[in-house]
Amino acid sequence: MPSPANEKHVGAHLVPTSFIAKHSEFVVARLNGPIADIAGGSGRNLVPFLHTGWPIDSYDIQPDCIFPEITRKCRLLTQHTMDLLSSDFELPPRKYSLVILVHFYAPALIAKLIPSLKPDGLLLLETIDDRRGNYHALPHIGEVFELISGQMHVLSCQAKPAGPQFDRQVVKLLAERS
Repeated sequence: MPSPANEKHVGAHLVPTSFIAKHSEFVVARLNGPIADIAGGSGRNLVPFLHTGWPIDSYDIQPDCIFPEITRKCRLLTQHTMDLLSSDFELPPRKYSLVILVHFYAPALIAKLIPSLKPDGLLLLETIDDRRGNYHALPHIGEVFELISGQMHVLSCQAKPAGPQFDRQVVKLLAERS
């Protein structure tokens, strides 16, 4: 795992979310294959995983958004231009030891991510926060857990009600494929 000094060298603007940073040592120790970053934007959430030696596939509608520092640090990065909400979007089955999905949520997408994980593969999922009307892009209470039920084992979770009627939920989740 990169040291904090290495992360600063990559760029101060490339700090992963606090949930990913908190779990990165555990995740790195469990990696046994490629990584998929879904809707990863700048690539900042890849920083803790750049030095693992595992290939990384980045799937985004605008893959050129990844900061040049990330592409320079990760020679095994492959960028894929994909409409993640398209019915044509598919990931290879049982390929990834880690799938990262941060600040982008669609129930149909979650259903497509789980089969792409190897047995014992990990899912790092974070919805957006409940700010400035963002609650429309949040899952309903319990929705994420229904989607992964029977397929994933939750290792760490932070969930809180959101929205004006508190019928939505902010979720930060680390789960392992059963």
